[in-house]
Amino acid sequence: DRKERGGGPKKRNIAAMAAFGGLDDDDEDDDADLLGGDEEEGEEGSGSQRLTSKALILFLVDCSPNMHLKYNFEESKEMTYFESVCKQIHTICRQKLKKGQLDHVGLVLFNCHDTQNDWNHQSCRIEIPLKELDKFAIDHLAELLSGTREVKAHATMVDSDDKSHLDLALWCCTSIFNDSLEKNAKKGIYILTCNDDMEAGSFLGSDKTKNDKKKASAQAQCLQRVKDSSEKGILIDVWPLYDAISLVQDGPMPTHFQCTPFFKNLLQVSVNTDDCISETKEEEIAYRLTERKISDLDKEIDGGLCSRSQASLEWMITPPGEMPFKIAIKLFSLTMEAKKPTPIKVQTQTNKTIKAVTQNMCAATGKLLDAQQMESFYNFGGGSIPLTKHETLKLKSMDIPQGITTLGFAPKHLVIKPGHNLRACWLMRPDDKRASNSCTSFRALLQVLVEKDEVAICCIRKRSNDAARLHALVPQREVRACDERTIIACEGFHVVPLPFADDIRTLPPGFALSEEPEQPAVDAAKKLLKCLKFGDEFFQYLESGNMSNPSLLTQFAQIEALALSTKVDRADPVTNLDETMKLIEVPKYMIQGEVAEKIKKNVELLKAAVSAEYDVEMESKSAGGKRKREVDPEAAAKATEKKEDAQRIVAETNWSSMLANNSLSKATMPMLKAYCDAHDLKKPSAAKKADLMEVVVTHLNQLDT
Repeated sequence: DRKERGGGPKKRNIAAMAAFGGLDDDDEDDDADLLGGDEEEGEEGSGSQRLTSKALILFLVDCSPNMHLKYNFEESKEMTYFESVCKQIHTICRQKLKKGQLDHVGLVLFNCHDTQNDWNHQSCRIEIPLKELDKFAIDHLAELLSGTREVKAHATMVDSDDKSHLDLALWCCTSIFNDSLEKNAKKGIYILTCNDDMEAGSFLGSDKTKNDKKKASAQAQCLQRVKDSSEKGILIDVWPLYDAISLVQDGPMPTHFQCTPFFKNLLQVSVNTDDCISETKEEEIAYRLTERKISDLDKEIDGGLCSRSQASLEWMITPPGEMPFKIAIKLFSLTMEAKKPTPIKVQTQTNKTIKAVTQNMCAATGKLLDAQQMESFYNFGGGSIPLTKHETLKLKSMDIPQGITTLGFAPKHLVIKPGHNLRACWLMRPDDKRASNSCTSFRALLQVLVEKDEVAICCIRKRSNDAARLHALVPQREVRACDERTIIACEGFHVVPLPFADDIRTLPPGFALSEEPEQPAVDAAKKLLKCLKFGDEFFQYLESGNMSNPSLLTQFAQIEALALSTKVDRADPVTNLDETMKLIEVPKYMIQGEVAEKIKKNVELLKAAVSAEYDVEMESKSAGGKRKREVDPEAAAKATEKKEDAQRIVAETNWSSMLANNSLSKATMPMLKAYCDAHDLKKPSAAKKADLMEVVVTHLNQLDT
């Protein structure tokens, strides 16, 4: 089906998945894989490229002497800035592997003691080549953290040709991106340094007597390099390091990172106004250079490089005619079920990947059939009505154009009903890159609908082979946290699917709750709920949405430990298994202690207030919590008769003699099944004769022993 759309079968990267037991990118919505040409396509002739969900990330880390001084930090032990950067990069790589993101990550060091790159850029060292994440990159970063792999700072910090090391490092990163085969992936360079005096000649050393003309020339050369990279679609960001408290050894404390004009100009060139959360570009630059910490780097990378639209469509606001009014929009998924990675099957002898091939076979003759030898039909009144794929697609589309067509507007309370949730809704956002002024028109409509408390009723065909469905566009204003930077709710329309009459299920008769509880029962329930309150930590996790899936974390921790030949660390900050398990387990203070006694007392009060026969009803359940099944006399009689027949068949056969003469293969399937039933042996599901013989032989050998 995917080949007919031109998309081809979904490709999987075997090398990166095999490194960590089959981690793949199946967490993406299935709708995104079936979009065909509708997703993230540029306009014809515009020269725009179709971006993929994969990201290429290069960490450009300074290795000057100040980066290797021991500092005291508030939240950790004594370490250098270089160690804190490697620790954070190590965490980011593990987080990406945990989420199944097959991004390309590389580590480039500048101001190094030695030169190690293909272009011979001085003092630039490619520590980790840009490639898909695997266990070797994790091991390499762990060696940098432990000190096994030593990185020396550049001793003189002065070159003979007076060229900036940062300029050469950016040149090196651009060359790495040019050599990458992932041309349409999102690219990002993150500069991490604690030195704010990196403009032109000051960057090259502490000599302040250099000519101002050389400084300006070197600064312009570096900024031009940044501008060229930005024009190629490369994101360049600066992460200053300034959170150290004091030096461990005696000596003057280096000055904290300042917003120097050089870095302001660098971000002025590279920061995109569309990505700014602040009101102005200057506020965004000041925030990036003064308020961000290295611990926020993983959130920035996930938020900036992992966004992906589910579809790019046209919203027809007015009926089609002489003066149609339409804007360009994109659809995003706010929630998506995280699934466990699928293991990859390989051949035992060669360790090569097995490819599954689906073929169609005639049920009567067993002959393999191709597409030309098959047709589809539907049952109607006992007859077969054939339909071709073209006819089926035409019936599904009903000649409704692909996109979003507005049918009208209605009050919100009449349309949105609780319980009528066909699936998770999308978030609709404007796309000014495909059609100018889409954002202005989008926000004007949103503001009017919010004021009137109405929703737009639309007919949406997301893909060319989709059936049209009715959706309600529910407007939502932007909501931010107290810091004015964290966006809690994004501005846009929630695209809510509306059920047809065929989709709504009615409740069975007698489903209503007929008996009203008496006031003593209500009072007892209030007292019980008052005791069953959770701590503030649990509500903080609920509010922030940071409750991780313990099943996924446990599997990732086990696979990672096997891949790296280590033990599972339940207190590891990346997996954090101990803290996660506490969130889904009943707190200990509810099982034992004063709170547990109050809960027990209130439960007894509630039982007494509800019904005198409450305990009798509960005792009729088994220990597992399920009610015991009532015994059917007819079924019991049939089971007894079946077991007696099996015992009779077994008694008529000399099984020990058959085993000694190697003639057990002459026994029929009913005889083998009867032996298993007579001795209460567990039979394999869908067992063949060889499986039953193995069970019987094992049991006979145990009897002989």
